Amino acid sequence: MTLARLTPGQVRMMRLIRQHQSQEIADVESDLPTPEDYPRYALMNSYLRRLKDYTAEIEAGEKLGIADFDEFQKRLKELQDLRSWIYEPISPFIDRERGKMIGNVFVEVGGYRYDQAYERIEKSRTVLAKSGAPLSDNRVRVVRAFKALLTMKIPNYPRLAEDFCVCGKVHDHRCADRLRKQIDKLKSVLGELETPLSA
Repeated sequence: MTLARLTPGQVRMMRLIRQHQSQEIADVESDLPTPEDYPRYALMNSYLRRLKDYTAEIEAGEKLGIADFDEFQKRLKELQDLRSWIYEPISPFIDRERGKMIGNVFVEVGGYRYDQAYERIEKSRTVLAKSGAPLSDNRVRVVRAFKALLTMKIPNYPRLAEDFCVCGKVHDHRCADRLRKQIDKLKSVLGELETPLSA
């Protein structure tokens, strides 16, 4: 870890992200399932714990004006990756509340005027809406497929593919193989939850 004095722009960015993360903590706590809802509970409980630790680290760095900003960004990316197994990703340019946060970053850190930031976000929102750009890699669906797999006496990936694959075509062995690999990735993530993501 390399500690360095933060620039005013970095401090402002950390403040904005901390405010967003504090709201995220409240949202996750209100949505936390029971331990019987596996694997979603394991994912959400780990995410919540790491989110709280990360938010406390941001607050400390923000107050001191000193932090390892590269490590801070790496941890944020890891949190976002873990979150993608729990919630369908929402583009900040589609969701207006997240868009406001991004707009504040444009203004506070990027030096944009408010009208420029608004114009940039609205333009991105329009382009995404017209293009039909996919906003999810279906990890949440993989979690549901894994939960269904746990109820099967004999694993039946072709059946799971019929229920959970969204390729839009007639499902075949490739769909089943792809789903099996995605579930294996999820198992790997679940196995690492008790160790730090950056370890």
